[in-house]
Amino acid sequence: DIYSNHVSSIYGIQSSPLIVFGNNLFFNARSSYEYEYELWKSDGTESGTVMVKDINPLGHSHPTNFTVVGNTLYFTAVDDTNGEELWRTDGTESGTMMIKDIRQGTLRSYIQYPTAFDDNLYFSATDAVNGLELWKSDGTETGTVMVKDINIGGSSFLGKLIVVDNVLYFEADDGINGCQLWKSDGTETGTVMVDSNSTHNCGSDYLNFGSSLYFRADQTTNSNVSGWVSDGTPDRTNMIDGFYGSESVVDTNWWLFVHGTSLYMQVNLASGQVLLVKISI
Repeated sequence: DIYSNHVSSIYGIQSSPLIVFGNNLFFNARSSYEYEYELWKSDGTESGTVMVKDINPLGHSHPTNFTVVGNTLYFTAVDDTNGEELWRTDGTESGTMMIKDIRQGTLRSYIQYPTAFDDNLYFSATDAVNGLELWKSDGTETGTVMVKDINIGGSSFLGKLIVVDNVLYFEADDGINGCQLWKSDGTETGTVMVDSNSTHNCGSDYLNFGSSLYFRADQTTNSNVSGWVSDGTPDRTNMIDGFYGSESVVDTNWWLFVHGTSLYMQVNLASGQVLLVKISI
């Protein structure tokens, strides 16, 4: 009987991901109509399942975007005076606090794609002066800064942040080259487009495999979608061997899975054949 072994009677748990931090499970929940959706934690016992902090006494705080970096759990939440902003917690009420009001006032800063990299949290956000750009945080207000204004006067609409071989990759639009693959070492000068002469547009299904970045992308010479691989340099950002310049590859479907030292993916040919391709390292 699953109900006879429940941990705690919680009124509702939001669908945002649950995350393990320290020796507890953290999540977004409410216990009754008395409290709105707030930050909760559980050690697996009824007495140890408690609300960490009532962040927004006047309504829902809706904590989400949970990401662990070192000894800190980062998340976004709404309090009674600010819009959705970046918060941190050590698992205690006193140690749960807003890091910075990135977008001043009650409007949200649209924090997305939080990713742990080089002991910092990297994410997309806007401060209303600049559009959606790359930001990072070390957990302090002064250490929460925009890394680079990629699209000056607009938004770079960056996304799909992924760390491969100690490099942060993402897609962004600088307003000149369209949506392209970018990389960053965490500095303004080290945040650059991988290849300004690339023959592909923004990709999908980004995957860390064998210390290289694998992804799907359109070929600019035709409408075919192929598998690509990059080590972060222009000369080595190419279609996967065997697909280069091939008109027979109509579409490289989603990555199926990685097993051991091999990557498996589905390839659709113009002939109508569907192949399962294995790439080994």
